[in-house]
Amino acid sequence: MPVIGQIMKAAADAPKPLSETLKPSPDMPVLVAKRCVRCRHKSSNCIACVEACPADAMRLVEGRIRLNVPSCTACGACAAACPTDALHMRRPLEADLAAQYEEAKKTGEFVFSCGYAAKKPGVRVNCTARVELSHFLKIAAEGIPKVRLVCGDCTKCPRASKDVNLKETAHTLELAVGEFDVPFTVSVERAPKEVDMSRRRWFGGIMRRTGSDTSSKPVPPDPAMLRIADEPDRRVPDSRRRFIDAAKVLAAKKPEKTDESFLGSLMIVPQIDNQKCTACGICETVCPTEALRVKKEDGRFTISAVKAHCTGCGLCRDICFMKAISFAQMARVADALKEEPEALCVQGAEKNDQAYSTWEDRISGMFSDVPIYRS
Repeated sequence: MPVIGQIMKAAADAPKPLSETLKPSPDMPVLVAKRCVRCRHKSSNCIACVEACPADAMRLVEGRIRLNVPSCTACGACAAACPTDALHMRRPLEADLAAQYEEAKKTGEFVFSCGYAAKKPGVRVNCTARVELSHFLKIAAEGIPKVRLVCGDCTKCPRASKDVNLKETAHTLELAVGEFDVPFTVSVERAPKEVDMSRRRWFGGIMRRTGSDTSSKPVPPDPAMLRIADEPDRRVPDSRRRFIDAAKVLAAKKPEKTDESFLGSLMIVPQIDNQKCTACGICETVCPTEALRVKKEDGRFTISAVKAHCTGCGLCRDICFMKAISFAQMARVADALKEEPEALCVQGAEKNDQAYSTWEDRISGMFSDVPIYRS
């Protein structure tokens, strides 16, 4: 799979930007192109990873996601924000997570430790910003009442996220799970190393520029990459599956509390304007999780959605040339967790004729800076 920031082919006499000539370290994110909605279609406007990056390392260059290697701290915030799991990080390892689940069921506490913490119990991550919401929900659903985040000094850490306040995040998670009367607390423990991280970061940048850092050392193969290579192009992301399964367990404990819940506000689903939709079916074709389904039967055209499988990546909305698709938050958790297709739009046979008459609009919506001539 291609690595973000990989060396690009260029003319011999053309200068190469620094971000495209340096080799990323093994801890930096790897782009899984078949998962990325920007790689899937040029019409995508998704910049979740760019917005999440605290170091301004993830950048949008000529419509493509690029990594400025010297700026990257390998915190993993970009991977946690990606709606389709298109950015793969080596940590946390699946084996470490599985082992910690077994340990936590005995001790009643699940522990994550950042790479700059002096003591590293539990599951090691480069930064606690890498821990996804789905991990916290799964821990709560497994009946583990406490999560402990062991961190270094975030005020001096080069990986510190510009938007993530750990205490605020902990409080939010407690509220989300507490709605269902499930005991759950998230605590933050500071265990800083006696190392000047800012200076270490500066020297690390110098070493990467000279090509003499540890990224040149042999790296053991990542078992997860073998699984990624064999997976289908259209799939429900692992993070979404964890979220769905955990939310179902929590909602089942207190079904009467699933209305107007905070957990439901975290889920968005597509909506289709029946008046604007021309029944072209492009949205179903590009959906990376197959959340949208198209059915043609008895002269009728139906677009349905498996709401639980929608990650809110927005590709269907971005590609719709009639601007018929929008997204809305779900008030009821139970509705958002349905894994059966639910009709969003039903059109008669006359709309199918209309769809074919607007092929110029369909083509112009797929490309930019390309003149489309009408016959």
